[in-house]
Amino acid sequence: MIYRRPWHPVSLTLLGLSLALHLFTLVLYVRLPNRFAAFTVFPIWVWGLIGLFVAAISFVCYRGRLSLVVSLIWSFTILIFSDESSSLGRIGQPELQAGKAKPHARGRVLRVVTLNCARRTDDKHYVRAQIEFLLGQELRMAASCTPSSEDSARTGSASAEAAVH
Repeated sequence: MIYRRPWHPVSLTLLGLSLALHLFTLVLYVRLPNRFAAFTVFPIWVWGLIGLFVAAISFVCYRGRLSLVVSLIWSFTILIFSDESSSLGRIGQPELQAGKAKPHARGRVLRVVTLNCARRTDDKHYVRAQIEFLLGQELRMAASCTPSSEDSARTGSASAEAAVH
């Protein structure tokens, strides 16, 4: 039998567990102590999904409005603290333009590209941007991803080719 009382002790216990997990997670991700590195190795949204799941169980079983508040708290925490949410702010931004980098805020701009070639097929996108530094990873595994000599001549980056061989 499902109880529909919003202040049922089981409902309050579930919400207390969710809020305790929230407080614990928030403190650990703000302070990042070495002792709890195994906890913080997972993204914050993993713990947020667990907290949301516990709050959702409380809401489905007992229909308490407090569980909706706890769900909103977890949702805002996930949106604010997760690393992935910062990249959502770049949606709609103009793409990288081909050619030399223009000065920005009275300083010289360096274009740095990190390229992981493990399973990549498109490897010509960095040539058009005239990058200054190319940081390659797993280049030996995928020979099609290494820059050719003509690409190096165009970008002026002979060190990228030397790093591969």
